[in-house]
Amino acid sequence: MRSGLRNFITNFGSKIMMVLFGLASQSIIARMLGPSGRGSYAVALLFANILTMLFVVGTDTAGRYYVLNRRFTLSEGVTHILVCGLLGCVLSIGVGLLIMKFPLSFLTKSSPLCFYLSLATIPLSLFSYAFLTLLAANDKFGWYFLIGAGSSFLGLILNIVFLWFLRLGVAGVIMALSVNQAVTIVVVLMVLRIKYGLKLARPTWQGVIDMFSYGGRYYVGKISNKVNFQIGNIILAFFASQADIGLFSLAVGITSYIMLIPDSLGDIMMPRIAADLRGKPELTAQACRMVGLITGSALLILVLFAKPIIILLFSRAFEPMVPILQIVTVGFFFRSACKMIEYYFLMTNRPGVSSTATAIGVAVNLFLMWWLLPIMGLFGAAISMSISYIISSLILVLLYCRKTGTGFTELCCQRRTDWQLLSESARRLYVKLNGQVP
Repeated sequence: MRSGLRNFITNFGSKIMMVLFGLASQSIIARMLGPSGRGSYAVALLFANILTMLFVVGTDTAGRYYVLNRRFTLSEGVTHILVCGLLGCVLSIGVGLLIMKFPLSFLTKSSPLCFYLSLATIPLSLFSYAFLTLLAANDKFGWYFLIGAGSSFLGLILNIVFLWFLRLGVAGVIMALSVNQAVTIVVVLMVLRIKYGLKLARPTWQGVIDMFSYGGRYYVGKISNKVNFQIGNIILAFFASQADIGLFSLAVGITSYIMLIPDSLGDIMMPRIAADLRGKPELTAQACRMVGLITGSALLILVLFAKPIIILLFSRAFEPMVPILQIVTVGFFFRSACKMIEYYFLMTNRPGVSSTATAIGVAVNLFLMWWLLPIMGLFGAAISMSISYIISSLILVLLYCRKTGTGFTELCCQRRTDWQLLSESARRLYVKLNGQVP
């Protein structure tokens, strides 16, 4: 556990760097494009995200799971992710090109060039993330942290070049993203090849079947997670102005950075959960308590100082998004605090449990959006999103308690041992970094 916490602290430190570089990139994009341009950018990427969500089954998660539980070697995992992922990417791009021939109002919110460029991000986004997370799956955390932070820094530099110097506008932002993802793929594969013996492996029919079997069971949950996160933008893309889309998408995007905290711990925890027959439920509960307190504190600070933060980072043109951001923080608190439970079910080969919880959350989100959006506008979209996250999170908690026999109070109440382990790991990491003997 102490080794895991040391990895978490190091991982979290790299994620802080990623957040800082990401915020700097978002600041440049917002100031150079304004709310309308930011909305045009959001719609173009949303187009690619929807296609990925619908036609790329969760084989990237499946590949990571099978590498973690030693069903695949690293080389077999990369090969099967590549083969299965390419099938979904080809289908996504083909359907996207077909949809662009129809006169949809959605397609008027950005230029045709931006939509074409966004299609290129489908395979690049999928494989850059899938291959990078394989480093964490194989306990190669040093390279995982370094490449992740480096990719975020490269994204900042590329945005400066394409937006500030070349003045390419929305198309430039998407091009910067594509170049960044392509470089990340190349670097990760080089590291895996040189340092860890990655080689070309022959895909097997059984391996492909297993990948799609797992992906199929996780499909509803994968779609539900994406829809729950994007449903506000999807509906607004048809009926709202580009400026409103820009405000809402940025508010949600900035708040979603809080998910880096459970994601950081999840990178460390998932190998341990997958390797244990019971899935280490006690460790999962401990991680939930730690994440809940950390994210709750961070989100409270964000809510209290939202206005000066938004004005400082993005200019006064984005000030109307302050109350939207404050509303969605409630939902993201529940989402982040219960994320470890979702990892527990995914890594114990129960992706259907996550699918059920998130599907119910999506249904609630859609109903509330239909009811509140015409009445309250962007505020209705934010309230709908928060309530859906709360409900899906509570369902995960109830199913987890029932499965593991953990009491609700036992899951939520902080313990002294939680923070003793964290402080001890922080001390050992500090000593190690300073070259001393603990």
